[in-house]
Amino acid sequence: MTETRIQVGLNADRPIAGFASNIEEASDLDEFELALRLQAVAQQLGTAIPGDQGVASDLFRKMVRWVRGRKLVEDHGVHEVEVPWLCLHVPPGGTARLQLADKKSGTSGFKFSVVGAGLGDGWTFGAQEQRDFQERYYCTAVVEAFQLHVRSYAYQDRPDDLEYRSDIVERVGTIVRELRRCSLCEPSPEDEPVLAQKAGPAIDLVADTVGQKISEQLVLSGVSELELGLSAKLPGDLGVSAGVTYKREVSSTCSLDYAFPGGKRYQPMRLMQFTDLPFWRIG
Repeated sequence: MTETRIQVGLNADRPIAGFASNIEEASDLDEFELALRLQAVAQQLGTAIPGDQGVASDLFRKMVRWVRGRKLVEDHGVHEVEVPWLCLHVPPGGTARLQLADKKSGTSGFKFSVVGAGLGDGWTFGAQEQRDFQERYYCTAVVEAFQLHVRSYAYQDRPDDLEYRSDIVERVGTIVRELRRCSLCEPSPEDEPVLAQKAGPAIDLVADTVGQKISEQLVLSGVSELELGLSAKLPGDLGVSAGVTYKREVSSTCSLDYAFPGGKRYQPMRLMQFTDLPFWRIG
């Protein structure tokens, strides 16, 4: 597996103090003023006030009591988490090339909002890209890395029930990583199952011993939301409780060039929970 860091054209690249930080800092505000402040935070993060949209509902009051009443159990330090931009999938044994550009502006548009678990601090940024990833022999993922400060808390009425708070403290940068084995194109029994559907008709080259080259344009658009846990396991963590929630808005035209070896049948597949380029299954 090889990887490189790239520079991308960012806009609105900034950290956002999360719900917990604002509640902790706003001890002098009354209930209505605090609710308005948290609504402004929600707008910056592109999310909703957890539990309810109301300004002074019982759920809102309960959230404030939880944050102000919970006690620090352990500081787990800083950990790295990665959120996906997109992945270029290479037909097994073939090659693929991706060029990003928006139809109107000549660039590819991405907007990201990443929020730490446990009402933690977040980060938002946008990117306008026109980029050629050149010919690839392995599936290639583009990801964004962040540093998280993770702490665990207990509540007064539930001292044995830990909750993790993850505050994003740094955006590390954008990474392009070649995958020696892609878990989508070459799944193994150990991989977690994914929800996927056919992305188009199969390319049947079983009777073609030479192979073919195909070029196409694919428009990616829409909003994807995921929960991502840390790769490092913490005591009592179930996988996503110490991590981030992630929202990505994309509007991009992708120019794709594929080379398919002969003698096989290639079925394009697409993830159902994340807007991405198709991956390939043999058979």
